Amino acid sequence: HSGNKSIDTMVDSGSILKTYKDLAQLADSDSSPDIKTYNVLINGFCKEGNIDGALKLLNVLQLKGLSPDSVTYNTLINGLHRVGREEEAFKLFYAKDDFRHSPAVYRSLMKWSCRKRKILVAFSLWMKYLKKISCLDDEAANEIEQYFKDGESERALRRILELDTRRNELGFEPYTIWLIGLCQSGRFQEALMVFSVLREKEILVTPPSCVKLIHGLCKREQLDAAVDVFSYSLDNKFKLMSR
Repeated sequence: HSGNKSIDTMVDSGSILKTYKDLAQLADSDSSPDIKTYNVLINGFCKEGNIDGALKLLNVLQLKGLSPDSVTYNTLINGLHRVGREEEAFKLFYAKDDFRHSPAVYRSLMKWSCRKRKILVAFSLWMKYLKKISCLDDEAANEIEQYFKDGESERALRRILELDTRRNELGFEPYTIWLIGLCQSGRFQEALMVFSVLREKEILVTPPSCVKLIHGLCKREQLDAAVDVFSYSLDNKFKLMSR
């Protein structure tokens, strides 16, 4: 779509206000912008830290009869977190609209929760996601979450792996987000356990996860464990970058 490319270029060059005016003119003409066009502009506002402008655009596109999609919500949720408006991000997430609950949106919220060291919040989001894709029922999700709250992280992880029948289809990113989140929370023994179980199950642990884990283990002088993770990264031909 040439119009989208033109707006994308203008946003990248920093011409947000001009782009917004052009969009308003388009909206008043017969050539109404589509959701992809709005998403590009919303992303531009978020990159500039103008989250209020991005939220205003959300209202505008809805008034124009367009439906926000998962890209819209993921962009806004990331933008809200970047400016420290965490409560608004979760409010947007919990509003009733299925697009808000795409895998990308769950992953974003998990990552931001981990960065804030709210590992239990991230874990609860993971359980909600697994319920959404019909891997867990309420009873199983509550059981696993209680294991984690009680400090039985390995038991929780093995139960998830047993029930997560769609992980090959939908990807393993939540597992590595959790591993990194444990590192960010200073819970390196649990992170090492997650690494060991994932390796046992032949689930690839990502290079950033290895870097976080190696760094934390070295700081705690657990050098044998750090060397073990490093050897794993060499076996998988990872190119590790410093944090």
